[in-house]
Amino acid sequence: YPKFCEDVGLKFNENGLNSMIRNMKSKKVYFWGREKPQMIDDKDKDKDKEQKQQEKEKEYDLVSLAAITGYTPHMARIGFVYTPQNERRKGYATHIVGVLSQIMEKENKMVWIMADKTNIASNKAYTRIGFKLESTSTLTIFE
Repeated sequence: YPKFCEDVGLKFNENGLNSMIRNMKSKKVYFWGREKPQMIDDKDKDKDKEQKQQEKEKEYDLVSLAAITGYTPHMARIGFVYTPQNERRKGYATHIVGVLSQIMEKENKMVWIMADKTNIASNKAYTRIGFKLESTSTLTIFE
């Protein structure tokens, strides 16, 4: 969450973090990770592959995440879409948003997403998977 805030220009705050934790606990945050390569020791060379896999916990690098942040009987909002800088332009966010949209549509939910109109890449990706612009809004933060 702190990296998400930094990358999108939001102030990190406890309320936002607590909201993300609640979403994670309710299984409404979806992560996509890529398995990290693992070093093989000389002593491991004799073990078969399956045995090695059982012995080592797999570790993953985050490549994208998204959350269902609004959930009512008839609709669902996808938010907190985030891909680290070094993983962008590889289709990860497009894929995770597409999969979440399909899940929600199977539950007969109208799916919507809020996007930054200045982020051309994300808007093109959302259009490619079937979203269309319905309205615009302005966020005003009072401090």
